[in-house]
Amino acid sequence: MLCTAWHGCELAKIKEGDVVGIWGCGPIGLACQALCKLRGASKVIAIDDVDYRLSVAKSMGCEVIDFDDETVVEVIQKSCPGGLDACIDCAGYRFPKSKLHKIERALNLETDSLDIVDEMVAACKKAGRIALIGDYFAYGNHFPIGPFMEKSIVMRGGQVFVQKYWKTLLEFIQEGKLDPTFLITHTLPLTKAAEGYKMFCNHEDGCVKVLLKPQQETVGQR
Repeated sequence: MLCTAWHGCELAKIKEGDVVGIWGCGPIGLACQALCKLRGASKVIAIDDVDYRLSVAKSMGCEVIDFDDETVVEVIQKSCPGGLDACIDCAGYRFPKSKLHKIERALNLETDSLDIVDEMVAACKKAGRIALIGDYFAYGNHFPIGPFMEKSIVMRGGQVFVQKYWKTLLEFIQEGKLDPTFLITHTLPLTKAAEGYKMFCNHEDGCVKVLLKPQQETVGQR
């Protein structure tokens, strides 16, 4: 999780003083928020619609937007005149918000919803940066090519380079700069993996991330 979140920070080139918007407050999004702060971001705005996830983001000092109650771009434009320095998508294609993308996905006219990408392009400042670490795998309609080009936005995405990042992140943990255990809300034996996944998927019991521990089996003598 940390490597993926750090990859998002690297793609978005998060630096001291940046104002950052992060779409998604799952374990990757929350880790990304913590790492943006570690890298010196002056303001981090967390966007989601799950109350307990937003509460975790708020407890870390992030500003939060519940997209069920507020219009994301309007809130950001009021809070950050000129737009965000960087936007990181930690959610991906699976969550269409507009009726248009819901219908087009249902009719197989597209595979990937671009609602989040559209919001990021609108919320990003001129010459800002966008990173996609939420998964996308095929094609989506209505990409805002005009605003993207006219605002000179840089967009990057891709799968995480775990071997490139893990040593750096381990050093942060060893030095006390980062404690990722706040992400673990439940610990279960491996035999209950299905139950843990269901709880995570359905946003039950305040579940952010489940740690599975294999149980030691007793080996009898022959």
